[in-house]
Amino acid sequence: MTVNKADQSAGYVDVRGFPIFYRGNRVAIVNYDILRILIEESKKALGDEAARSLAYHLGVVTGRRFHDLLSNKFCGGGVEEFAEFFSRFMLEHGWGRLSAIDLKGEDLLIEIDDLFECSVQVSGRPTSSFTLGFIEGFMNRLLGVRVVVKEVDCISTGGERCIFKVYPLK
Repeated sequence: MTVNKADQSAGYVDVRGFPIFYRGNRVAIVNYDILRILIEESKKALGDEAARSLAYHLGVVTGRRFHDLLSNKFCGGGVEEFAEFFSRFMLEHGWGRLSAIDLKGEDLLIEIDDLFECSVQVSGRPTSSFTLGFIEGFMNRLLGVRVVVKEVDCISTGGERCIFKVYPLK
């Protein structure tokens, strides 16, 4: 297959180097149409609450395992190091743009613009189940204590950004 310059400018991916790798890992691109289909069809098949629960659980497990894979890259910098890493990770992987991380006492506020899973949904309540779980799983491992993550604002409900509150489980 030959990809000409017109195809490349129209958004086609040059697959001559297939499979596609990013930082040594094979990647598959899931665009918004496919993401929307995955979310909508999981809700149809499982029901809204079960689909949310599954996405949350997958996020928690992924966050924990992701931390474990990367633990040798963290030098005990805690929240500051997490903020820098998470900001870079979100941008590089198209998840969203970290706009703020603010530590208030024991609570941590994380603000994310254009969060991928919320930008394809409109709902009367927050829809970032996977990301919420991912942050919880990752922070549990990073801090070495159980934390709870609540989404206090969401773009799928008309908010300017998704805002997560992280606090220790007491």
